Order: sequence, then C-alpha cells, then structure tokens
Amino acid sequence: MCGAWYARADAILGVPGIHTTAVNETATGLSLHVETDQILAGCPACGVVAVGHGRRKVWLHDTPISGRPVRLLWAKRLWRCADDHCPAGAFTEEHPLAGAKTKLTARAIVWATNALERYDSTVSAVAHQLGVSWRTAWAGIEVEATRRIGRADRLAGVDALGVDEHVWTPVGFPGNRMVTGIIGQTRDKEVKMHARLLDLVPGRSGKVYADWLKEQGQEFTQGIKVATLDPFRGYANAVRDELPEAIQVVDAFHIVKLGTAMVDDVRRRV
Repeated sequence: MCGAWYARADAILGVPGIHTTAVNETATGLSLHVETDQILAGCPACGVVAVGHGRRKVWLHDTPISGRPVRLLWAKRLWRCADDHCPAGAFTEEHPLAGAKTKLTARAIVWATNALERYDSTVSAVAHQLGVSWRTAWAGIEVEATRRIGRADRLAGVDALGVDEHVWTPVGFPGNRMVTGIIGQTRDKEVKMHARLLDLVPGRSGKVYADWLKEQGQEFTQGIKVATLDPFRGYANAVRDELPEAIQVVDAFHIVKLGTAMVDDVRRRV
C-alpha cells in the first residue's frame, strides 16, 4: 500500500496527527511509512509563517503490533523561515511522536519502562520485543525511569517496606556487585499486597539502607508501619534506628530456610 493515508492503518497505529502512507511486512516485523498532517508552521525564532523545504526521513522503533517489532519511517517536514534576515534559517517539524535524535518513539519508551516497573520484565526482554539492542532500549528507559523516580508523589501511600540484597550482574566487571533493593509492600483494603520496586542502591550494609531512609524524610519514615527484612544484622540496625515505630518482620523465605537448617542440624546430631 502506498501513495495515500490509510484510515485503518492509522487506527491501528493510534497516534493523533500521524498518518500511514505505506505498510510493509519484513523478515523482522512491520515497517510503516508515516507523516504528520501539519501544513503550516511558524518560525520558532520570529513567528513568520515558514515555507516547505523538503523532507528528511527518520527511522524509529515503535511498540510491537501483534507480537512483532515495528519500525516507523517518519518523513519529517523541513521548513524554512520566509524572512531572509531571520537567523533561524531552516528547521525540522516537531511532534510528540518522538523527541529529537531518539531511536525510540515516546510511547515505546513509556511502554518499555512500564514493563520493567509493573510486569517484572527485563531490559533484554523489552529490547528483544522492540527489535533493538540493549543499549538502545536502556538509553530511552533511563531517561523515563529517572523522571519517574524524581516525582514527589512516587512514595505516597507506602506504609510497609521490604529490603533485601541482590547481585546486580552475576558476571561482568569486577568490584562490588551487590545492591540493596527496597520494595513497597503496602496492602489494600482487601489486605492484598501490591509489591513494587522502589529503589536499588549500590552496596549491601545497614548504612546503605539507613541513608536511603533518611533521604526520604521524616514524614515518609513515620508512616511506615511494617518493615520486612532478612536476618542480616545491618538491615535490622537500620530499621531500629530509622523506623523505630515499625513492626519488624523476617521474610517467609528466610524463616523457612532457618527452620529447615535447624531441623537438619538436629537430625545430624541425632
């Protein structure tokens, strides 16, 4: 298909102001040729109505369709200020579809970040689904994840915390590969837990956890009612010092592990 806008393809794509001019099936997924419906543009420097100056084609990776990676070939309009004395000269159209010099569409970045935050996915998994490299996926995810972490309301409503160590990379660069993971374990009115990863902090020590709690402020720490942890003394000390009113609970995995170890120890002696 080519040579016109296709309403059905536009409906599947679902991006306001973006229209499909061609759809091709490739060995790796789908390729969609798209363009905006912009016909007028003002110069960003002086506001004079600009004149068309051709197009520049840009490849973008979009969210998958029917489980197949999607690439968009965006024919971006080039504009030129009609005022010969304007310093702006030529410029490229802009659209929320994607920022400048990015390889992923804005919604692909949001989709990938949501997969990590809510659905226990990995960067490698979403990169495979998008048809890009790990580094390309992470370049977009890192910006969006940093923005979300910086939101003032990110920790609102959290009244139960869990903490445990994690090996960030089983293989790779030498050095300290341990990180401390902080998990929100707040329950709803039906006592159903809604666990979510709140942060990963380099290192494994009581000081690491205590410093993180201090950074969140007194209003946050005073609202924590339950603190779940493993038997590591460092984490227990941090909870004692920074969450004195919270009920300390050892997680079920370590309770079972310690109980089984004790039974084995008794069995060996008998």
